[in-house]
Amino acid sequence: MCARDTALEPVIHVRKDGPFYRVQVIPPEALGKMLQRPETYASDVTARMAAKVLSGITGWPVTDLTAANCG
Repeated sequence: MCARDTALEPVIHVRKDGPFYRVQVIPPEALGKMLQRPETYASDVTARMAAKVLSGITGWPVTDLTAANCG
């Protein structure tokens, strides 16, 4: 799923930022004030695993912005 396919409900984004991967909930306010910043991971595997766990807890979909078909 690409960013353009998401609805207005909260979404968990996985994106590449230089050598790191970030997991962020959009809109940030959906998780509360203490958890509004993106989390940083060294590999795509750990970032996707964190997103999957968060998705399992919240029920929100994961959007993989690292996929080649989002360009």
